[in-house]
Amino acid sequence: MRGWLLTFCLMTLFIMSTMPLLAAAENKVVIVAIPRLMLEDISERTPNLLEFVRTSAVGMMTQSRLGSPVRIYQAWNSGMSLRPSRSGPLFMDAAEIYRGQPVAQLYRALTGFSISSDGAVHIGFPQLYQINSSNAAYLGRVGALLHEASLKTAAIGNCDIDTLDTLDRSSSAMLMDDRGRIDYGAVGSGTNLKDPDFPAGTRSDPQQILTYWQSFNRLAQVILITLGDLERLEAYSNNLTEIRWNHYRRLTLNRYDRLFGELLKQIDGEKTLTVLFTTLPPSRERRRTENAAAPVIIHGPDFDRGLLTYDWNWQKGHVSANDSAVTVLHFLGIAKPSRFDGAELRRVPGDWKRLLLNRAKFPLGFFQELA
Repeated sequence: MRGWLLTFCLMTLFIMSTMPLLAAAENKVVIVAIPRLMLEDISERTPNLLEFVRTSAVGMMTQSRLGSPVRIYQAWNSGMSLRPSRSGPLFMDAAEIYRGQPVAQLYRALTGFSISSDGAVHIGFPQLYQINSSNAAYLGRVGALLHEASLKTAAIGNCDIDTLDTLDRSSSAMLMDDRGRIDYGAVGSGTNLKDPDFPAGTRSDPQQILTYWQSFNRLAQVILITLGDLERLEAYSNNLTEIRWNHYRRLTLNRYDRLFGELLKQIDGEKTLTVLFTTLPPSRERRRTENAAAPVIIHGPDFDRGLLTYDWNWQKGHVSANDSAVTVLHFLGIAKPSRFDGAELRRVPGDWKRLLLNRAKFPLGFFQELA
């Protein structure tokens, strides 16, 4: 009888101790990366985005010390600033062809590792590893931690520019693991459509992106969606008049607002952390205002209307990019690793519109130096 009672007590303690881990395992994260988006872009003209902001916790980040989007994405994943590879972030779907070779075959030849036929991979990862040899252990830390926790990752979308023959899938660096891999990928041309009336010649295809998300949402716990048209416009910043520049941005934001509305209808808000992430404001804005503040907006359990902060932050609403990475890990039941910049974010009462009023006062590099 005593043996049965002892067994019962031990089983009860085990079940109770693992309940938080099981609950965290049910959670999901959706990161929507919209590079070059400004908080000022969100208005009554974008009702879905506006409602998202009104019901979420909002913060402003300054990334100027990191300098470029690819460095920001890499820092988000590694917890520190790392050098990008000279050839750029060559993320590709396993089924794509790169310079006449199947990507999966090329990756295996370069690294000795395999990638699933549904995955995506950074085929320049060996070069990235060598360039950051002294800090190579920190490459792909977030992705590796997710895989250690048996969580799957997925990446959708890109910032490719056909007219300039440019591949830009740098945002995928947010989720790659320590071998440069993502479990499910749709980072190639399949998420774009040809548009001769758009300066880049190519723009994001909202319907294809939504379709891929619906497919990957059944398979992955952490999904990155990149909407790259504002970044594509950035490449043509010096070649567009102010009128045309604003025209294309307005059309793009309207398309993204409709897509965002469809996504929000299908996301389980009780178990999903939705993160709207951007890197740098447009260069035109940076020249006008001399600041590099960019928004991060988080919605989900414990992240409703208010501002983002962390325990020792003296000015609420002022955060760093790495803080959102730590927050994503915590939401999934994963502890912050050692030597990883950033703090877990929480929501406090506050009005997001005050961030707009104070944005011009944000000193360059303020958040990164403070973090």
